[in-house]
Amino acid sequence: MFSNRESARRSRMRKKQQIEVLHYQVNQLQTLNYQLSQKIIYMLECNQHIQQQNAQLREKVSSLQLTPSELFVIPVGHDDQSQHILNSFLPEPSTRPIVSSGV
Repeated sequence: MFSNRESARRSRMRKKQQIEVLHYQVNQLQTLNYQLSQKIIYMLECNQHIQQQNAQLREKVSSLQLTPSELFVIPVGHDDQSQHILNSFLPEPSTRPIVSSGV
C-alpha cells in the first residue's frame, strides 16, 4: 500500500513537471510567433516600399529611353551648333598608328 502511494506521488510529480515544461514551451512558441508576425509585417512593408521605388524607376527609365529614330536625327542646317551636337555622338578618331603583330 505504501509502495502504491509512493508510485502515485511520483506519477503526479512527473505529470506536474511535464505540464510545466509544456507551459514553458507554449510561452516560448507564442513569443516566437509574435516575433515572426512582426517580421512578416516589416517585410511586407519593405516589399511595398521597394515595389513603389521599382515602379518609379521603371517610369524614369521609360521616359529616358529613346527610339532608334530619335538617336539618328540628322540636323538639316549646317550651322556649327548642329555639327557640334552630331560630332559629340561620334567616336574620336584615333591618332595612334595601327601596328600589325606579325604572326
